Amino acid sequence: MSNDAQEAADQHGMLLLQLTIHGLFALVGIALLIAAAVIGQKAYSLVYESRTATGVISGTAQVRTVQGKSTSTGSQLVPVVSFEDSHGNLISFRAGINTFISSYQLGERVEVIYSSSTPVKAAINTFWSIWGSCTALAALGVIFSSTGLYASLRTHSWQAFRHNRQ
Repeated sequence: MSNDAQEAADQHGMLLLQLTIHGLFALVGIALLIAAAVIGQKAYSLVYESRTATGVISGTAQVRTVQGKSTSTGSQLVPVVSFEDSHGNLISFRAGINTFISSYQLGERVEVIYSSSTPVKAAINTFWSIWGSCTALAALGVIFSSTGLYASLRTHSWQAFRHNRQ
């Protein structure tokens, strides 16, 4: 194989590798956007069919969290909230992991939003408690997919430009 042919094959292989990596970035971004849409739909359903009540921070609970790609786990403290639903039933729930425990004190009164059909589906009525996961996933999805698509288009355009110049 001649030097020129070897160089062209190497360039072609590098181009395919770059496009594959860029494509994987875009696919991860799209998967994150889909996950954000699913979580956003659940949050919207909670908000749409919700009732509100006044709850009390009645304690804390430890929730296991996965850290990185490894199988090691950690834990995070989240507030436990108790409230009475519209039928007078006492309901307790653990706030989501995107609820910052340091923001609340034991015995503090908080507004709770809960599903009228399933009162155990509840959240502290703040933007981050309801929409935090959806917002974070959507932001990461936009970053990953736009980075992958931009890099892929730029690589493809550069290769086309170089090919046309020769």
